[in-house]
Amino acid sequence: MAPTAAGVCGESLFRQPRVTVDKLTLVLTALLGHVNCLTSSSDGDVVHTTASFLLCCLYVALLRNSSRRFSTTLGAQGGEKWRKEHGLPRSGTEYGPLTDLPDWSFADGRAAPPMKGQLRRKQEREVIARRIVMLNAEMDRGMDRWKEKQDEAKRLEEHKESLLFKPKGKLLLKKKKPQSQEP
Repeated sequence: MAPTAAGVCGESLFRQPRVTVDKLTLVLTALLGHVNCLTSSSDGDVVHTTASFLLCCLYVALLRNSSRRFSTTLGAQGGEKWRKEHGLPRSGTEYGPLTDLPDWSFADGRAAPPMKGQLRRKQEREVIARRIVMLNAEMDRGMDRWKEKQDEAKRLEEHKESLLFKPKGKLLLKKKKPQSQEP
């Protein structure tokens, strides 16, 4: 005869409305030890299969009745897409008045001292702002350097053209005539 839930542990697990995860671990450890005893003392696979099936059924039942629920789905915050579309942070706790402003103030109107999280966020923002300014200055220097190189290349090209042979004689006269006729 296959052992029942009450026979294995000495008490019924299904009567309790909630079973904590620690109890679940203890019960499963006891059941695993019991399954080993059953297989070593009995005549083989039939008892082991029945005990394994019972173990699986108990495990599923304990998970359904446990106080801590296990989730196998990806945790996605609701409204994240809407917030991004409207230019808001991904979640409501990243920045904004609820996270940046103090939680309380003195009765006479003085501001409360900043909390650790506020100081940390302020410091992180300062580091990011400094980095942005530094990268912006680097980009400006890079653009100026690129323009200087372009101007230098243009000047060098004009200098090379000025060193080329110049038209002489009739070619020079032909070139000058159209200019004099235009005005």
